[in-house]
Amino acid sequence: MRLVTIEGDSVTHALEEALIKFPIFGVNEQSRNGPVWAMPGPTVITVGRPWERVVFDERRDANPFFHLAEFVWMMAGSNDVRFIEKYNKRMREYADPGTNVHHGAYGHRWRSHFAKDQIVAVSNMLKADKTTRRAVLGMWDPSCDLDPHNDLPCNTHIYFRVNRGTLTMTVCNRSNDVLWGCLGANAVHMTMMHELVARSAGLVQGEYTVFTNNLHMYRERSDAERMLAAPPLVDYYARPPYIRPAPLLQLSESLRQFLSDCELFVENGTEQTAFHTHWFRKTFAPAMRNFEARKLVEPVEAQDWHIACAEWLARRSAS
Repeated sequence: MRLVTIEGDSVTHALEEALIKFPIFGVNEQSRNGPVWAMPGPTVITVGRPWERVVFDERRDANPFFHLAEFVWMMAGSNDVRFIEKYNKRMREYADPGTNVHHGAYGHRWRSHFAKDQIVAVSNMLKADKTTRRAVLGMWDPSCDLDPHNDLPCNTHIYFRVNRGTLTMTVCNRSNDVLWGCLGANAVHMTMMHELVARSAGLVQGEYTVFTNNLHMYRERSDAERMLAAPPLVDYYARPPYIRPAPLLQLSESLRQFLSDCELFVENGTEQTAFHTHWFRKTFAPAMRNFEARKLVEPVEAQDWHIACAEWLARRSAS
């Protein structure tokens, strides 16, 4: 058994390296969802610029509206699948039978499951002591996660550390699909939460690292075949138009204001216009109105999300 390492400046670059290494190191295994190509041992993935989190390549065809909505759903602390299934119908499959409860929902674990708002607590801890090694978020709960459920947390713990003046974040993961989980949706909502904690603690966001005990790919899925056979992936952060993401928090804004905006949106949708934060007013809310209209009816301020939303909608109208 060997430790495999994957590194990239952006999430796209890390995904490219993973696609190169799977044919080299991958071994055939069986999973509860069918045959997979799995790394032979634990894998460590590091992204140097985690704010470059959007994967644009049309062969991956990532749904940016789902990624944005899932992040806000998480930060609202919800585990009610009725909100998020509007953006991805498959999320209903992960609710426990006969309920609307997504048992392993990360946001619920972060905000209330353990009777503590861990996001706020960790941010305050780092703000008070930048040398602390106790800034840990927990997601795995052995009191209930060793019982059968339709969904269990794949990511189990998160560690924060100030290193060379930046806030690094390490995620511990038990098992993850590289395309849809680890360097798909997880890379978006984890790095966005990372950015929020860093900004609210007055720190610069640093490297994002994932330690996964089982990194795999569902080899027989058509998306995996397309990605493995593809040339280098499109990455607008590294090639024209050389876009730059928009910050989640302005200097005058607070973490609590952002969390409040998440809660307001999950409760009221785009009808709620009194958002506290600039990102919500100019990036998130316009994107969600575009999703509702199924066309680009207004600009999204963050360049990366604007392009991703426009291209995803264009692909849908062309098909």
